[in-house]
This record gives sequence, structure tokens and C-alpha cells, in this order.
Amino acid sequence: MTDRLHSFTLGDVVRENARWLPDTEAIVCGDDRLTYPEIDARTTKLANVLRDIGVERGDRVAWLGLNCHRLFEFIFACSKAGAVAAPLNWRLSSAETAAILEDIRPKVIIGSSRPEFDEVNANARAVLPSAGWLSYDDGSYEQALDAASSVDPAQDDDDEAGVLIIMTAAFAGKPKAAVLTSRGIVQQDLMLGAVGGVKPMTETYLSSGPMFHIGVLLKAFALFHWGGLNVMIPRVDAEEVCRLIDREHCTSAFVFGPTIKEMAELNADGRYDLHSLNDVLGGTPPPELDDAWYSMTSCPRPGSQPRGAVGYGTSETVGMITYEGRLPVGTGTFGRPGPAMAVRIVDPDGAEVPVGQIGEIVARGPQVMVGYLGLEPMDPQGWRWTGDLGRREADGSFTFLGPNQEMIKTGMENVYPVEVENALKEHPAVKDACVIGVPDSVWGHSVRAVVELADGEPAEPDELIEFVRDRIASYKKPKSVVIVEALPRSGPFVDRPAVKGKYGEGETWQ
Repeated sequence: MTDRLHSFTLGDVVRENARWLPDTEAIVCGDDRLTYPEIDARTTKLANVLRDIGVERGDRVAWLGLNCHRLFEFIFACSKAGAVAAPLNWRLSSAETAAILEDIRPKVIIGSSRPEFDEVNANARAVLPSAGWLSYDDGSYEQALDAASSVDPAQDDDDEAGVLIIMTAAFAGKPKAAVLTSRGIVQQDLMLGAVGGVKPMTETYLSSGPMFHIGVLLKAFALFHWGGLNVMIPRVDAEEVCRLIDREHCTSAFVFGPTIKEMAELNADGRYDLHSLNDVLGGTPPPELDDAWYSMTSCPRPGSQPRGAVGYGTSETVGMITYEGRLPVGTGTFGRPGPAMAVRIVDPDGAEVPVGQIGEIVARGPQVMVGYLGLEPMDPQGWRWTGDLGRREADGSFTFLGPNQEMIKTGMENVYPVEVENALKEHPAVKDACVIGVPDSVWGHSVRAVVELADGEPAEPDELIEFVRDRIASYKKPKSVVIVEALPRSGPFVDRPAVKGKYGEGETWQ
């Protein structure tokens, strides 16, 4: 716990910028253009709206909706109210969302009135009938702000208190709520400024990725902190991304390879001027569109220069803890740790391994989360074990090698096989299943299920894929299913390495 004299919170970020940048635009969202003082005033009013509904210090407030400037100001308002903001993944199934709400038990839910949210809203209301509700897109949100007090509640006097929840992937079959602090987020802001991840006062960032991910939020936070301009878009649409880059002269954006491909194809005639764009997080164009993409934008080709906003990190550490942009450039593929984070590569007993050897990545410092909501507190004298493998090179730089766990990274999403396996095993025809990642030219990896059927029980691959789609988020479902007579085993357990060796090569399997 930190006293007020030594604290600097997310609420302080917006308060201070309102004073020192009185004429500077902070956020563009559709037809709304808001300055730093306007954001300060709106977040104060929203903080008071939340308190009037009954939100007290430490209470959680959930967001169930699309990207919006109101999502961004909701996080800062929660800081001012002493609450914890929880932007949730609207792509999850209603059942998954309900389970998360049951765990985090928000006092208030801010949601969408759009028809596509009817089912998830109904599920949420059934799980939390006593929760307060506020719709951000039917006019009631603005009406509530108009009627609210403009006196800052200033409940944020401890920058080590939880301020933001980011839901992790479903490791061990269930997602966990990582509780991040103002101190950790502010530190990440400062690091990104120091290593060139943001360009103070001159950068315009298109927040085009889903803002329930720390990978999108961390740059949006940092640019807001440093006085740049954030442009919001509800969800990724290639043409709308192009239009906004052209209109707002965006210099950076968060888009994946498939969207980049769409952008390059639809802008082949040059209808949109994309030359302001010089940094894209998330992906690269396919080889056949390389020349077209790099001629219509100012983006550097991969590997041509270190990038400050690229490195290794986790949700539990407010994103990156190593940065390509921290000089000097070395042989490691992910740069060097930030100057206020301790990072080690260790063996299973926690002993640091020699240079050049592979081990698990552990870290400690202000960016590390408070812990997982509702679970045992973390050891303040210890390290955050990431579950990822890395190596320290002879020149001191860092190489990330992949997950120590059997996590599958598909696009921006993390998929843990056990969650998909559990869903498959609910099917009456499935005796056992082993889920692995296989190379995918579009998403990096895709999900493949190798399934052993129960005796005499028929099932087709497409049927199993649809069965999983109905139970968990669509992006987690297998892209391919291989049905086998018997899964290889080591003792009573499925031999995962053997499954990967036989069925894990290439995008198709015969």
C-alpha cells in the first residue's frame, strides 16, 4: 500500500494532462472529438455516477461491449472512484461470460443495447440480478453524466491498489482475473516512452484491436499519458481502418495479418492515403502483398530496425517486460528488459541457468500484477513465473522461445488445449482428446484436435467442431479434427509429444 503523497494513479494521469494540455485533443471516436480537459470532466462525472449506483472502493465494474471512447474513460473513472475496471471479451459465449461474471461479481455492468448483445446481457442479468446496469450506446450513459456531480470523488489514493482486471486465457480449463495496478500501468507508459514505443505529442494511434486485451490497451494508455491522440473504432473492419488512417493521419495501428491483407487488396487503387502509417502492431502482410503494402504505407519491413512497442510480455505484467527498442541491439529476438524490471531465466527449482541455456522466464517489479482475483496472494519476496521459455544470450539480450505450457497462440488469442479438450469430452462419442497447435500461414498457429472415439460411437470432424463452437468462444474451436483409433499414451496419460510429432506438421494432415 502506498500513501497519497507517494501515489500517482490513472486518475492522476487524466487530471494532470487536463491541466498541462488544455487545448490538446485526446480521443477521436466516430464524430466525437474530446480534449484532455473534456475527458477529465467526463471521467469525474462517470465516477460519481458509479458511486451513486453504489460502487465503493475495491468494487469491480464490468464493461460488456465494443471499443469506444466511453470504454477508455470508464477505466479512468473507475480509478477516480477507487474501483476496479474489468473490460470483458464480448466474443465469448454467453455461458463463458456468465461464468466470468460469477467470479468477478461486478457491482455495476456497463453494456451495449445492440441486439447482438441481447443473449449475453440476459445471461449476465440472470447471474447478477442485483448488479447495477448502464447502457453506453442508447443515450442513457450521456444522460447520467449530464446529471452527475462535477466534483472529483478522488478515491484513488493508493497506486498499488487494483485498478484494472484483464482476463487471462483459460489455462487449466478456466480463465483467471489478473488484477493490475496504477503503478504498473504508469510504469509501462513510461517505459514505452523511453524506448520509443510511443512518440509523445506527435503520434496518432488507431486502437483497432479489441480493448479487453492488454496488448491493445498498453499503447493506448501510454499515448494518452504522453499527450498523443487515440482514435477508436468499434471493431476491426478493413475499409473503416483505411478510412480512419486517411482521415486522421494515423501513424500507428493494431491490426493482424488477415486485416492487413484485406487493406492492401481493397486499397490497390490508392483510394485511401495510408502513407502516414509507419508502425503496425499485430501482423505483417502475406509475401505476395509485401511490395504493395510497403509502398502504400511508411511501415518499415520486419527486421529493418528495432521497434519500441515490440517485445515479450504477459497480461500479468501489463504487457511487455522486454523491448526491441532498448539499445544496444543484440542477437536476442526480443530485445532487453525494461530498466525497472528484473528478469531471470531459471530451471524448475528457481535457480538461474547459465547464459545460452533455455529455462522459464520469471520477473519481478512494479509492473507485476497484484495477483489473480479470488486466488492465493502472490509471494511479495518471490518472482512471477510466466510459464514461458526463454534464453539470455551472451550479449545480454533476450530470446523468447515459446510457452512452457501447451498454450496455442492463434492470432492475438491464447488458447489452452485443456479447455478445448474439456469441451470435446462433453460429446458422448468422444472417449479422449488431445489438442495441439499446428502451423497456419494466416494466424501463426491454428487449433487441431486429435480425437479417440468411444467404442461404437460415431462422430464426424465437422460435427465435433460445431459441438465445441456451441460451448466456448468460436476462435477456440478446432480448425481441424483428426479421428484416430487410439491416442498414444505414456502410462495412463496421453503422450502429447507423440501426438504433436505425428499430427502436428503443416496445415493439413492426411
